Formats: sequence, C-alpha cells, structure tokens
Amino acid sequence: MHFVFLVHGMGQPEPDWSKEAQRQIVKWYDRLGLGDLSERYRFVPVHYNKIFERMRVAHDNLGDALDGLDEDAVASAAAGSQTYTLIQKYGAADGLFYTHALDVLQYRFSREVREQVHVPVRKQILDVLEKEPGRPRFSIIAHSLGTAVIHNAMQEWYNEDARRLSSLPIHTLAMVANVSRVLQLPIMKVFESNIRPGMQKNGAVRRYLNVCNTYDPFCHVKPFLPNKNPHPDNWAQNFNFQNGAFVARKPEHIASLKAVHSLEGYFENPIVCEGLFRCLEVDAKIVKPGALEKFHQEYLLETPPGQLQLIRQRLERAQADRDIWGFIRILKDFGDIL
Repeated sequence: MHFVFLVHGMGQPEPDWSKEAQRQIVKWYDRLGLGDLSERYRFVPVHYNKIFERMRVAHDNLGDALDGLDEDAVASAAAGSQTYTLIQKYGAADGLFYTHALDVLQYRFSREVREQVHVPVRKQILDVLEKEPGRPRFSIIAHSLGTAVIHNAMQEWYNEDARRLSSLPIHTLAMVANVSRVLQLPIMKVFESNIRPGMQKNGAVRRYLNVCNTYDPFCHVKPFLPNKNPHPDNWAQNFNFQNGAFVARKPEHIASLKAVHSLEGYFENPIVCEGLFRCLEVDAKIVKPGALEKFHQEYLLETPPGQLQLIRQRLERAQADRDIWGFIRILKDFGDIL
C-alpha cells in the first residue's frame, strides 16, 4: 500500500478538512482512466492546528501572543514586519488575522512554536509507516502553510540521520500553493535542502510537484522557481528538468473565488490531478491520449467565465427564437451564478 499524507494549511481546519480534496483526487483518477485509486493508495490526514489553538487559548490577549516572537528576526524580514504591524492593528477585531496571519507569524518567527509543530507532524507520519513491514512507500500532499511545515519538519528528520535519505525517501512531494520559500528559515533554505527532487546529491524526494494558481496571491510573494534562482548551492544548478522528477503545474482557472486557495479548489482542476498522478505513478500508468484535454474543457465550462459564455450562447438562441420562457430560465440561472 502506498500512503499519501495530507498536511493542511493555515487557519482552523475542520476534522474532515481533506475529505473534499480526497474526493476530487479519487474522481479524477477514475475519470482519467487510471482505475480504482483505493486499490493502490491510502489517504492519511495530518493535523497540527491544535498547537496554535492551545496558544490562542493560553494567551489572554494579542499582545501576549506576539511577545513570544523573535523581534530581531521579525524586523529583519520585510514581510514579517509588515504582517506583525497588521496583526497589531487589526488582530483583535479581525478573526482572519488572529486565526490565519498570526499562525504564520508565530510559526516563522518562534522557534518554540516550530518545534511544537514539527514533532507531532513527523510522529503522525512515522507512526503509520513503522507499522508497515519492510520499506513502505509514502508520499505527501502539503497545502499553503503546510508546505513550509513539511519542508522544515522532514529536513530536520533527514538531517538527524543521512541514511534515511535512501532507506525511507519521500516518493512524491506535492506542494500545493507552495509558500515554503516565503517562510524559509535562514539556516534551512528551500533550494539548498535535502527536500529536493531526483534523489541524487542527497535528495530525499523521488518526484516533486509544485502547484501554484495564477490567481492565488499567497504563492506569488516569493514564487518557487528553482530554475530561475541562480545560486552556487541551489540544487537546480545541475538538475535535469527534463527527467520528470520535477513537475510544475500553474492552473489559470478557478471554479469560484473561494476555490482560489483551497486544497479542494486546486484538485477540482484535472490539470492539477494529472500532475499528481504523473508523479505518483512514475510512468507505470499514463493518462489516455485526449482524456485530459476533454475533461479540462468540461472543467472550464464550470468556471465563472465558462458559465457566462454558456449564458451568452443561450441568450443569443433565445433572442433568435423570441423565447420569453427561455429568457426567464436564463435569468434564474444567472442569479444562481451570482
């Protein structure tokens, strides 16, 4: 059995936070002609938000929550400094800042918080793998803040014992709405770590999938573009990007505004799922020719521009036929879209 761990992002995820994303992945695996996903893979959600919840409860006010941060580190990072100022100004009145931005700030600029997050994340993964005989195969799908969490947590684990790089590597690491570079630590830079594709030169990952939607603001602050960031220690310097170990998907459509950053919103798009399957299957199975394009066109019709295009076509037909009841049905459907 191939285990696929799902690591959530910032905020307050529900207990079944990954259920809809799993459903989308299973659906596209079947529709793209790859069979029954449950016969080969098992999803395992990973949770860490309780650490942030406990801290929110423990602190009487916002000031107490911010006192634990490394002020020098915050001040030295422009994004951190600006976020800190915004939280001070709006945090008490705006739940979004208190439950989302504060989590990010505490994680990035508090060593204590990072340690409390990394340990249970690794434990949840390793507890599952240790019950399996031999060398179990596993992959990780991380989302938003979870991309930074999983990069740092696993990098620490591989650093503890280099033999793990070959004995228990990550088969596929799917980084969705990847912010690992935005939140990278000075001593754990993403383009210099073991969490790299190809498993050569101390790489811990067989296949690396990077996904960022054109309209998702979070992963555009510092885009994850290894081949466009020249540096002597960058793993991309001598990396063959044609060998399939690094796969990038940059979807340009969304089914709704709410879907622009959510994990399930990403996996609604068959382009994203095909990238995941390409990494997981490693060419053992391939999507049938023409299937991806066909389903992507169907998906586009579910996006706001696609729905409006259908409305326009129906209006033209109703106008040509002078169909008053057709106009009424169109107005109702248009209202549903809005």
